[in-house]
Amino acid sequence: NKHKLIKNRSTSRIEESNILVVDTFTAEQLKSDLEFLGSRIDGTESIKIVPSLQEALERCKMEAKIFVKPGIHKISGLGNLEEGGSIIGINHVDEAPVVIEPKDAGDVWLVANTEKSVLLENILIRVIPKWTPPTSSEVEESISVQEAASPIVLLVLRGKLYLDTVALEGFPSDHGISCDEQETVGIKALEQGIVVAKNCRVNNFISGMVVREQAKLQMDASKISNCIVGIETNPGGVFKLSSVSIEKCQKFGIIVYATSQVTPNIGGIELLQSEESVKNGFDITEVTLQDCHAGQICICNEAA
Repeated sequence: NKHKLIKNRSTSRIEESNILVVDTFTAEQLKSDLEFLGSRIDGTESIKIVPSLQEALERCKMEAKIFVKPGIHKISGLGNLEEGGSIIGINHVDEAPVVIEPKDAGDVWLVANTEKSVLLENILIRVIPKWTPPTSSEVEESISVQEAASPIVLLVLRGKLYLDTVALEGFPSDHGISCDEQETVGIKALEQGIVVAKNCRVNNFISGMVVREQAKLQMDASKISNCIVGIETNPGGVFKLSSVSIEKCQKFGIIVYATSQVTPNIGGIELLQSEESVKNGFDITEVTLQDCHAGQICICNEAA
């Protein structure tokens, strides 16, 4: 893998199975939280309370459950959960969202590399562009200089990544960020990776989702919007979309990079509903593609 990965494995001997991330709380809030926790873990299990998500990721054991209260939580990666476990947001009615932002991340921010599974639930993953002080000439031209923070937000090397009610927010293309030399991807699944997403939103990336050869994507009741390309896939990549909306992409809703023998084609959803497409692993039901400037579907024979 050519991507720069920053490992954040804990060297501490403290390994917790269940952790609640909260700074301060009222007795009433704690009562509601305990009711929720009781529905997600066994009543005989203990739970550790820590003030930051980064600390929780350093203290937890693999396959741990980390419950997070509303606020902005900055992390450098998934730490010990990279090989399995859960991050679950807890926000009751009228509470603010649970927001995760990058801190000292590499080219790839959040990595799933497991024989088991990683679950992210009820959270907003927000990419904040790094800011570089402008030069004198740029000041004169009133240019705000920014560059992408962690071009790939979620990378699935192997195993399953489950996303339930998760929003991935990139940044608009008019943010003064050059995309010529680097990609910005919401979720990228490699050969042994499986992504299962429901009730999710992916917004403002160069590529919303990338599904490489032999990788799998299953997406239900979700939306991809304001990307250059909504979904990219290679031959052998498999995806099943049900009740998914892909809209306002600057180029195509879906690009399929096929073999060199395939005749390039641009068209509507029917291109992926043919008998050959179904045989190749494309299962499309109740998918809406609209306002994609270059077209809905593009089948081409160039490498991704």
